[in-house]
Amino acid sequence: MPANQKLLGFGDTPYASPYYSIGVEDCINLYLEKAITLTSKIPNYYISIPGLKLFSKQTSTDVCRGLYRTADQRLFGVFGSNLVEILQNGQRLIKGTITTYSGPVGMVDNTHQLFLVDGAFGYILELSTNVFSQIDPNTFPNGATHCDCIDTQFLANQPNSINYNWSNNNDGLTWDPLNFADKEGQPDNIVAIKGLSNQLWVFGSYSTEVHYDTGDITTQQWQRYEGAVIDIGCSAPYSVAKVEGNIFWLGSDKAGNAAVWSNNGLTPVKISNRGIEQLIHSFANNAGGQISDAFGYTYAQAGHVFYVLTFPSADLTIVYDMTTGQWHRRTFLDTLGVEHKWQGYYQAYIWGLNIFGDNTGDGVYQLSVEYYLNDNPNGVGYNQIKRTRTTPVIQINQKRVRHNSIQIIFEQGVGLINDSQLGYGVNPQCILYTSDDSGFTFQNGRVADIGAI
Repeated sequence: MPANQKLLGFGDTPYASPYYSIGVEDCINLYLEKAITLTSKIPNYYISIPGLKLFSKQTSTDVCRGLYRTADQRLFGVFGSNLVEILQNGQRLIKGTITTYSGPVGMVDNTHQLFLVDGAFGYILELSTNVFSQIDPNTFPNGATHCDCIDTQFLANQPNSINYNWSNNNDGLTWDPLNFADKEGQPDNIVAIKGLSNQLWVFGSYSTEVHYDTGDITTQQWQRYEGAVIDIGCSAPYSVAKVEGNIFWLGSDKAGNAAVWSNNGLTPVKISNRGIEQLIHSFANNAGGQISDAFGYTYAQAGHVFYVLTFPSADLTIVYDMTTGQWHRRTFLDTLGVEHKWQGYYQAYIWGLNIFGDNTGDGVYQLSVEYYLNDNPNGVGYNQIKRTRTTPVIQINQKRVRHNSIQIIFEQGVGLINDSQLGYGVNPQCILYTSDDSGFTFQNGRVADIGAI
Protein backbone atom coordinates (compact mmCIF):
# COMPACT_ATOMS: atom_id res chain seq x y z
CA MET A 1 0.00 0.00 0.00
CA PRO A 2 1.43 3.41 -0.91
CA ALA A 3 2.64 5.51 2.01
CA ASN A 4 -0.02 8.15 1.42
CA GLN A 5 -2.88 5.62 1.62
CA LYS A 6 -4.47 4.22 4.76
CA LEU A 7 -6.64 1.13 5.16
CA LEU A 8 -9.82 2.33 6.83
CA GLY A 9 -11.52 -0.86 7.91
CA PHE A 10 -14.94 -0.63 9.49
CA GLY A 11 -14.67 -1.27 13.20
CA ASP A 12 -15.73 -4.64 14.58
CA THR A 13 -17.54 -3.15 17.59
CA PRO A 14 -20.56 -1.14 16.41
CA TYR A 15 -22.50 0.51 19.25
CA ALA A 16 -19.54 0.12 21.59
CA SER A 17 -19.76 3.81 22.59
CA PRO A 18 -22.90 5.76 23.51
CA TYR A 19 -21.25 9.15 22.90
CA TYR A 20 -21.00 10.96 19.58
CA SER A 21 -17.88 12.80 20.72
CA ILE A 22 -16.13 9.42 20.94
CA GLY A 23 -17.79 8.01 17.84
CA VAL A 24 -21.17 6.27 17.59
CA GLU A 25 -21.04 3.53 14.94
CA ASP A 26 -24.44 2.58 13.51
CA CYS A 27 -24.84 -0.82 11.91
CA ILE A 28 -28.30 -1.24 10.39
CA ASN A 29 -29.45 -4.25 8.34
CA LEU A 30 -25.86 -5.48 8.14
CA TYR A 31 -24.01 -7.98 10.31
CA LEU A 32 -20.33 -8.56 10.86
CA GLU A 33 -18.41 -11.41 9.26
CA LYS A 34 -14.80 -12.07 10.20
CA ALA A 35 -12.18 -13.15 7.67
CA ILE A 36 -11.46 -16.88 7.76
CA THR A 37 -7.74 -16.69 6.96
CA LEU A 38 -4.90 -14.34 7.83
CA THR A 39 -4.26 -13.76 4.12
CA SER A 40 -7.70 -12.26 3.49
CA LYS A 41 -7.79 -8.77 1.98
CA ILE A 42 -9.49 -7.33 5.08
CA PRO A 43 -10.04 -8.68 8.62
CA ASN A 44 -13.76 -7.83 8.84
CA TYR A 45 -16.58 -7.20 6.43
CA TYR A 46 -20.34 -6.79 6.55
CA ILE A 47 -23.13 -8.85 5.02
CA SER A 48 -26.66 -7.70 4.28
CA ILE A 49 -29.44 -9.25 6.31
CA PRO A 50 -31.62 -11.58 4.19
CA GLY A 51 -34.85 -10.37 2.66
CA LEU A 52 -38.33 -11.41 3.76
CA LYS A 53 -39.84 -13.37 0.87
CA LEU A 54 -43.59 -13.97 1.03
CA PHE A 55 -44.44 -17.57 1.95
CA SER A 56 -48.15 -17.28 2.69
CA LYS A 57 -50.20 -14.27 1.60
CA GLN A 58 -51.94 -12.06 4.15
CA THR A 59 -55.64 -12.79 4.67
CA SER A 60 -56.42 -10.34 7.50
CA THR A 61 -54.92 -7.58 9.63
CA ASP A 62 -54.53 -9.96 12.59
CA VAL A 63 -50.84 -9.70 13.52
CA CYS A 64 -48.71 -12.71 14.41
CA ARG A 65 -48.70 -13.53 18.13
CA GLY A 66 -46.42 -16.57 17.97
CA LEU A 67 -45.08 -19.36 15.73
CA TYR A 68 -44.22 -22.92 16.72
CA ARG A 69 -42.94 -26.09 15.04
CA THR A 70 -44.01 -29.35 16.65
CA ALA A 71 -41.88 -32.47 17.00
CA ASP A 72 -43.75 -34.09 14.09
CA GLN A 73 -42.86 -31.19 11.74
CA ARG A 74 -46.11 -29.22 11.75
CA LEU A 75 -46.16 -25.42 11.80
CA PHE A 76 -48.65 -23.49 13.90
CA GLY A 77 -49.22 -19.79 14.38
CA VAL A 78 -51.61 -17.65 16.36
CA PHE A 79 -53.09 -14.69 14.48
CA GLY A 80 -55.66 -12.64 16.32
CA SER A 81 -57.83 -15.18 18.14
CA ASN A 82 -57.19 -18.07 15.73
CA LEU A 83 -54.80 -20.98 16.10
CA VAL A 84 -53.77 -21.72 12.52
CA GLU A 85 -51.80 -24.56 10.96
CA ILE A 86 -49.63 -23.43 8.04
CA LEU A 87 -48.92 -26.09 5.44
CA GLN A 88 -45.78 -26.40 3.33
CA ASN A 89 -47.60 -24.96 0.31
CA GLY A 90 -48.63 -21.87 2.30
CA GLN A 91 -52.22 -23.01 2.82
CA ARG A 92 -53.79 -22.23 6.20
CA LEU A 93 -56.14 -24.32 8.30
CA ILE A 94 -57.84 -22.91 11.41
CA LYS A 95 -57.51 -25.41 14.26
CA GLY A 96 -59.12 -23.52 17.11
CA THR A 97 -60.17 -20.20 18.60
CA ILE A 98 -58.90 -18.69 21.85
CA THR A 99 -60.46 -16.02 24.03
CA THR A 100 -57.89 -13.24 23.57
CA TYR A 101 -57.10 -11.26 20.44
CA SER A 102 -53.74 -9.56 21.06
CA GLY A 103 -50.45 -10.01 22.90
CA PRO A 104 -47.82 -12.77 22.68
CA VAL A 105 -48.76 -16.38 23.30
CA GLY A 106 -46.76 -19.39 24.46
CA MET A 107 -46.79 -22.75 22.66
CA VAL A 108 -45.03 -26.06 23.30
CA ASP A 109 -45.71 -29.75 22.56
CA ASN A 110 -45.04 -33.18 24.06
CA THR A 111 -45.21 -35.00 20.66
CA HIS A 112 -48.89 -35.84 21.31
CA GLN A 113 -50.42 -32.51 22.25
CA LEU A 114 -49.86 -28.84 21.48
CA PHE A 115 -50.16 -26.73 24.65
CA LEU A 116 -51.01 -23.02 24.30
CA VAL A 117 -51.34 -20.21 26.85
CA ASP A 118 -52.54 -16.71 26.03
CA GLY A 119 -52.46 -14.87 29.37
CA ALA A 120 -56.05 -15.86 30.10
CA PHE A 121 -56.50 -19.64 29.81
CA GLY A 122 -54.75 -22.79 28.68
CA TYR A 123 -55.62 -24.84 25.57
CA ILE A 124 -54.74 -28.24 24.13
CA LEU A 125 -54.73 -29.39 20.52
CA GLU A 126 -54.62 -33.18 20.16
CA LEU A 127 -52.15 -33.58 17.31
CA SER A 128 -53.50 -36.97 16.17
CA THR A 129 -57.17 -35.96 16.01
CA ASN A 130 -56.95 -32.12 15.71
CA VAL A 131 -59.44 -31.79 18.57
CA PHE A 132 -58.99 -28.38 20.21
CA SER A 133 -60.22 -27.68 23.73
CA GLN A 134 -59.79 -25.35 26.66
CA ILE A 135 -58.21 -26.79 29.80
CA ASP A 136 -60.53 -26.94 32.80
CA PRO A 137 -60.32 -23.42 34.31
CA ASN A 138 -61.08 -24.85 37.78
CA THR A 139 -57.73 -26.70 37.89
CA PHE A 140 -55.49 -24.82 35.45
CA PRO A 141 -53.49 -21.73 36.61
CA ASN A 142 -55.61 -19.29 34.62
CA GLY A 143 -53.75 -16.20 33.46
CA ALA A 144 -50.56 -18.13 32.69
CA THR A 145 -48.36 -16.27 30.21
CA HIS A 146 -45.50 -18.77 29.78
CA CYS A 147 -45.27 -22.50 29.30
CA ASP A 148 -42.80 -25.29 28.62
CA CYS A 149 -42.52 -29.08 28.53
CA ILE A 150 -39.91 -31.03 30.49
CA ASP A 151 -39.93 -34.80 31.15
CA THR A 152 -43.33 -35.14 29.37
CA GLN A 153 -44.97 -32.65 31.77
CA PHE A 154 -46.31 -29.27 30.74
CA LEU A 155 -45.42 -26.37 33.03
CA ALA A 156 -47.09 -22.97 33.38
CA ASN A 157 -46.64 -19.98 35.67
CA GLN A 158 -49.28 -18.78 38.10
CA PRO A 159 -49.87 -15.07 37.46
CA ASN A 160 -49.00 -12.59 40.22
CA SER A 161 -47.44 -15.25 42.42
CA ILE A 162 -44.19 -17.08 43.17
CA ASN A 163 -45.68 -20.40 42.01
CA TYR A 164 -45.71 -22.49 38.86
CA ASN A 165 -47.69 -25.66 38.14
CA TRP A 166 -47.27 -28.81 36.04
CA SER A 167 -49.63 -31.23 34.36
CA ASN A 168 -49.86 -35.00 34.52
CA ASN A 169 -47.34 -36.89 32.38
CA ASN A 170 -48.28 -36.72 28.68
CA ASP A 171 -51.65 -35.22 29.58
CA GLY A 172 -52.01 -31.47 29.22
CA LEU A 173 -55.71 -31.61 30.01
CA THR A 174 -55.16 -32.83 33.59
CA TRP A 175 -53.70 -30.47 36.18
CA ASP A 176 -53.61 -31.18 39.91
CA PRO A 177 -53.63 -27.82 41.76
CA LEU A 178 -51.36 -29.43 44.36
CA ASN A 179 -48.64 -29.97 41.76
CA PHE A 180 -46.84 -26.66 42.20
CA ALA A 181 -43.46 -25.32 43.24
CA ASP A 182 -42.23 -21.97 44.54
CA LYS A 183 -39.68 -19.41 43.53
CA GLU A 184 -38.54 -18.86 47.09
CA GLY A 185 -35.03 -17.38 46.99
CA GLN A 186 -36.35 -13.81 46.62
CA PRO A 187 -39.92 -12.55 47.17
CA ASP A 188 -40.49 -11.15 43.66
CA ASN A 189 -43.27 -12.80 41.63
CA ILE A 190 -42.60 -15.05 38.66
CA VAL A 191 -42.84 -13.17 35.34
CA ALA A 192 -41.50 -15.88 32.98
CA ILE A 193 -40.31 -19.49 32.83
CA LYS A 194 -38.15 -21.18 30.21
CA GLY A 195 -36.78 -24.71 29.99
CA LEU A 196 -33.11 -25.11 29.09
CA SER A 197 -31.31 -28.50 28.98
CA ASN A 198 -34.07 -30.03 31.14
CA GLN A 199 -33.62 -27.28 33.70
CA LEU A 200 -36.30 -24.68 34.38
CA TRP A 201 -35.23 -21.06 34.54
CA VAL A 202 -37.70 -19.18 36.74
CA PHE A 203 -37.58 -15.41 36.24
CA GLY A 204 -38.82 -12.80 38.69
CA SER A 205 -38.81 -9.05 38.25
CA TYR A 206 -35.42 -8.66 39.98
CA SER A 207 -34.12 -12.19 40.61
CA THR A 208 -33.92 -15.53 38.79
CA GLU A 209 -33.70 -19.15 39.94
CA VAL A 210 -32.87 -22.42 38.22
CA HIS A 211 -34.94 -25.47 39.17
CA TYR A 212 -34.72 -29.17 38.29
CA ASP A 213 -36.94 -32.25 38.33
CA THR A 214 -36.00 -34.36 41.36
CA GLY A 215 -38.19 -37.27 40.21
CA ASP A 216 -39.61 -37.44 43.72
CA ILE A 217 -43.36 -37.15 43.20
CA THR A 218 -44.17 -38.00 46.84
CA THR A 219 -42.63 -34.87 48.40
CA GLN A 220 -41.41 -32.07 46.13
CA GLN A 221 -40.85 -32.92 42.48
CA TRP A 222 -39.39 -29.57 41.33
CA GLN A 223 -36.73 -27.87 43.43
CA ARG A 224 -34.17 -25.11 43.11
CA TYR A 225 -30.52 -25.96 42.60
CA GLU A 226 -28.60 -25.19 45.77
CA GLY A 227 -27.31 -21.62 45.52
CA ALA A 228 -28.85 -21.06 42.08
CA VAL A 229 -30.33 -17.65 42.87
CA ILE A 230 -29.32 -14.92 40.43
CA ASP A 231 -29.70 -11.28 41.43
CA ILE A 232 -30.78 -10.30 37.93
CA GLY A 233 -34.47 -10.34 37.06
CA CYS A 234 -36.45 -9.98 33.86
CA SER A 235 -37.65 -6.55 32.71
CA ALA A 236 -39.62 -7.87 29.71
CA PRO A 237 -41.27 -11.28 30.25
CA TYR A 238 -41.49 -12.12 26.54
CA SER A 239 -37.84 -11.26 25.89
CA VAL A 240 -36.75 -14.69 27.18
CA ALA A 241 -35.44 -16.98 24.41
CA LYS A 242 -32.99 -19.86 24.11
CA VAL A 243 -30.69 -21.59 21.62
CA GLU A 244 -27.76 -24.02 21.79
CA GLY A 245 -27.56 -24.20 25.58
CA ASN A 246 -27.85 -20.44 26.00
CA ILE A 247 -30.70 -18.39 27.34
CA PHE A 248 -31.23 -14.67 26.62
CA TRP A 249 -33.35 -12.02 28.29
CA LEU A 250 -33.73 -8.31 28.94
CA GLY A 251 -32.99 -8.03 32.63
CA SER A 252 -32.47 -5.63 35.46
CA ASP A 253 -31.38 -5.60 39.09
CA LYS A 254 -33.09 -4.04 42.10
CA ALA A 255 -31.64 -0.65 41.12
CA GLY A 256 -33.43 -0.86 37.76
CA ASN A 257 -30.33 -1.02 35.56
CA ALA A 258 -31.61 -2.64 32.35
CA ALA A 259 -29.27 -4.69 30.15
CA VAL A 260 -29.37 -7.75 27.90
CA TRP A 261 -28.15 -10.97 29.51
CA SER A 262 -27.18 -14.50 28.60
CA ASN A 263 -25.57 -17.28 30.63
CA ASN A 264 -22.47 -19.35 31.12
CA GLY A 265 -23.95 -22.42 32.77
CA LEU A 266 -25.80 -21.03 35.78
CA THR A 267 -23.86 -17.78 35.77
CA PRO A 268 -25.41 -14.65 34.18
CA VAL A 269 -23.30 -12.88 31.54
CA LYS A 270 -24.11 -9.37 30.33
CA ILE A 271 -23.95 -9.25 26.52
CA SER A 272 -25.10 -5.67 25.94
CA ASN A 273 -22.57 -2.85 25.96
CA ARG A 274 -22.97 0.78 26.94
CA GLY A 275 -23.86 1.80 23.41
CA ILE A 276 -26.66 -0.77 23.11
CA GLU A 277 -28.02 0.08 26.55
CA GLN A 278 -28.04 3.79 25.68
CA LEU A 279 -29.75 2.98 22.38
CA ILE A 280 -32.49 1.06 24.21
CA HIS A 281 -33.02 3.89 26.69
CA SER A 282 -33.03 6.62 24.05
CA PHE A 283 -35.65 4.84 21.93
CA ALA A 284 -37.64 3.90 25.03
CA ASN A 285 -37.66 7.50 26.24
CA ASN A 286 -39.32 8.46 22.98
CA ALA A 287 -42.00 5.87 23.78
CA GLY A 288 -42.60 7.02 27.34
CA GLY A 289 -39.86 4.88 28.82
CA GLN A 290 -41.53 1.53 28.16
CA ILE A 291 -39.36 -1.55 27.63
CA SER A 292 -41.50 -4.18 29.33
CA ASP A 293 -43.31 -5.08 26.08
CA ALA A 294 -40.08 -6.20 24.37
CA PHE A 295 -40.10 -9.73 22.97
CA GLY A 296 -37.27 -11.92 21.75
CA TYR A 297 -36.57 -15.05 19.75
CA THR A 298 -33.56 -16.81 18.26
CA TYR A 299 -32.75 -18.30 14.88
CA ALA A 300 -29.72 -19.57 12.94
CA GLN A 301 -28.72 -19.00 9.33
CA ALA A 302 -25.55 -19.02 7.20
CA GLY A 303 -23.32 -20.03 10.09
CA HIS A 304 -24.62 -17.35 12.47
CA VAL A 305 -26.95 -17.59 15.47
CA PHE A 306 -29.04 -14.50 16.20
CA TYR A 307 -31.05 -13.25 19.18
CA VAL A 308 -33.66 -10.80 17.89
CA LEU A 309 -35.08 -8.36 20.44
CA THR A 310 -37.93 -6.06 19.38
CA PHE A 311 -39.39 -3.16 21.38
CA PRO A 312 -42.85 -2.53 19.86
CA SER A 313 -43.62 0.69 21.74
CA ALA A 314 -40.14 2.09 21.08
CA ASP A 315 -40.26 1.02 17.39
CA LEU A 316 -36.83 -0.61 17.70
CA THR A 317 -35.29 -3.98 16.78
CA ILE A 318 -31.78 -4.90 17.89
CA VAL A 319 -30.02 -8.18 17.13
CA TYR A 320 -27.16 -9.96 18.91
CA ASP A 321 -25.00 -12.20 16.76
CA MET A 322 -23.91 -15.03 19.02
CA THR A 323 -21.28 -16.13 16.48
CA THR A 324 -19.30 -12.87 16.53
CA GLY A 325 -20.55 -11.35 19.79
CA GLN A 326 -21.61 -8.15 17.98
CA TRP A 327 -24.83 -6.17 17.72
CA HIS A 328 -26.74 -4.62 14.83
CA ARG A 329 -30.12 -3.01 14.25
CA ARG A 330 -32.82 -4.18 11.85
CA THR A 331 -35.37 -1.88 10.30
CA PHE A 332 -38.33 -1.89 7.95
CA LEU A 333 -38.51 0.96 5.42
CA ASP A 334 -42.04 2.19 4.77
CA THR A 335 -43.28 3.79 1.56
CA LEU A 336 -42.39 7.26 2.88
CA GLY A 337 -38.79 6.23 3.52
CA VAL A 338 -39.19 6.17 7.31
CA GLU A 339 -37.43 3.38 9.22
CA HIS A 340 -39.34 1.33 11.78
CA LYS A 341 -38.79 -1.83 13.80
CA TRP A 342 -38.10 -4.93 11.72
CA GLN A 343 -41.10 -6.55 10.07
CA GLY A 344 -40.28 -10.12 11.15
CA TYR A 345 -42.41 -11.14 14.16
CA TYR A 346 -41.51 -14.48 15.76
CA GLN A 347 -39.81 -17.40 14.01
CA ALA A 348 -39.91 -21.14 13.45
CA TYR A 349 -37.51 -23.37 11.52
CA ILE A 350 -39.21 -26.02 9.38
CA TRP A 351 -38.82 -27.63 5.92
CA GLY A 352 -35.29 -26.23 5.81
CA LEU A 353 -36.66 -22.67 6.01
CA ASN A 354 -36.68 -19.88 8.56
CA ILE A 355 -40.33 -18.84 8.72
CA PHE A 356 -41.39 -15.48 10.18
CA GLY A 357 -44.67 -13.79 11.02
CA ASP A 358 -45.56 -10.17 10.26
CA ASN A 359 -46.25 -7.16 12.46
CA THR A 360 -48.88 -5.63 10.16
CA GLY A 361 -51.12 -8.63 9.44
CA ASP A 362 -51.17 -12.40 9.19
CA GLY A 363 -48.74 -12.63 6.27
CA VAL A 364 -45.98 -15.23 6.64
CA TYR A 365 -42.45 -14.95 5.21
CA GLN A 366 -39.40 -17.08 4.60
CA LEU A 367 -36.01 -15.48 5.18
CA SER A 368 -33.85 -15.81 2.05
CA VAL A 369 -30.15 -14.91 1.85
CA GLU A 370 -30.49 -14.45 -1.91
CA TYR A 371 -33.45 -12.08 -1.70
CA TYR A 372 -32.68 -8.37 -1.40
CA LEU A 373 -36.15 -6.92 -0.75
CA ASN A 374 -38.95 -7.26 1.79
CA ASP A 375 -42.20 -8.40 0.17
CA ASN A 376 -45.46 -6.75 1.08
CA PRO A 377 -47.68 -9.19 2.99
CA ASN A 378 -50.59 -8.78 0.53
CA GLY A 379 -48.41 -10.07 -2.32
CA VAL A 380 -48.38 -6.73 -4.17
CA GLY A 381 -45.08 -4.88 -4.39
CA TYR A 382 -41.98 -4.77 -2.24
CA ASN A 383 -40.08 -2.55 0.15
CA GLN A 384 -36.41 -1.75 -0.24
CA ILE A 385 -33.89 -2.62 2.44
CA LYS A 386 -31.78 0.33 3.51
CA ARG A 387 -28.42 -0.79 4.87
CA THR A 388 -26.30 1.66 6.87
CA ARG A 389 -22.81 1.44 8.37
CA THR A 390 -21.09 4.37 10.07
CA THR A 391 -17.30 4.28 10.24
CA PRO A 392 -15.28 5.09 13.33
CA VAL A 393 -14.32 8.75 13.70
CA ILE A 394 -11.28 9.47 11.54
CA GLN A 395 -8.89 11.90 13.23
CA ILE A 396 -5.21 12.57 13.79
CA ASN A 397 -4.54 14.28 17.12
CA GLN A 398 -7.77 16.27 16.81
CA LYS A 399 -6.49 18.03 13.68
CA ARG A 400 -8.30 18.62 10.39
CA VAL A 401 -7.80 15.72 7.97
CA ARG A 402 -8.14 16.07 4.21
CA HIS A 403 -9.33 13.07 2.16
CA ASN A 404 -8.64 13.11 -1.54
CA SER A 405 -10.47 9.84 -2.22
CA ILE A 406 -12.01 6.80 -0.59
CA GLN A 407 -12.49 3.29 -1.93
CA ILE A 408 -15.25 1.02 -0.62
CA ILE A 409 -15.15 -2.67 -1.50
CA PHE A 410 -18.44 -4.37 -2.42
CA GLU A 411 -19.36 -7.80 -3.68
CA GLN A 412 -20.37 -6.80 -7.20
CA GLY A 413 -22.89 -8.28 -9.59
CA VAL A 414 -25.41 -9.21 -6.90
CA GLY A 415 -28.19 -6.78 -7.83
CA LEU A 416 -31.69 -7.85 -8.74
CA ILE A 417 -32.89 -8.66 -12.21
CA ASN A 418 -34.97 -5.97 -13.91
CA ASP A 419 -38.21 -5.39 -12.05
CA SER A 420 -40.88 -3.96 -14.34
CA GLN A 421 -43.13 -3.13 -11.40
CA LEU A 422 -40.64 -1.17 -9.31
CA GLY A 423 -37.94 -0.19 -11.74
CA TYR A 424 -35.17 -0.31 -9.15
CA GLY A 425 -32.64 -2.88 -8.06
CA VAL A 426 -31.02 -3.48 -11.44
CA ASN A 427 -27.92 -1.68 -10.24
CA PRO A 428 -27.79 -1.28 -6.43
CA GLN A 429 -26.84 2.16 -5.19
CA CYS A 430 -24.39 3.22 -2.50
CA ILE A 431 -24.70 6.70 -0.99
CA LEU A 432 -21.77 8.10 0.97
CA TYR A 433 -22.52 10.75 3.60
CA THR A 434 -19.85 12.60 5.53
CA SER A 435 -19.87 14.30 8.91
CA ASP A 436 -17.55 16.95 10.33
CA ASP A 437 -19.00 16.84 13.85
CA SER A 438 -18.36 13.22 14.95
CA GLY A 439 -21.63 11.97 13.50
CA PHE A 440 -24.16 14.41 14.95
CA THR A 441 -25.09 15.56 11.44
CA PHE A 442 -24.31 14.29 7.94
CA GLN A 443 -24.25 15.98 4.58
CA ASN A 444 -22.85 15.73 1.05
CA GLY A 445 -24.49 12.51 -0.08
CA ARG A 446 -22.58 11.05 -3.03
CA VAL A 447 -24.05 8.23 -5.12
CA ALA A 448 -22.18 5.39 -6.83
CA ASP A 449 -23.31 2.18 -8.55
CA ILE A 450 -22.30 -1.07 -6.91
CA GLY A 451 -22.60 -3.12 -10.10
CA ALA A 452 -25.45 -4.72 -12.02
CA ILE A 453 -26.03 -8.45 -11.93
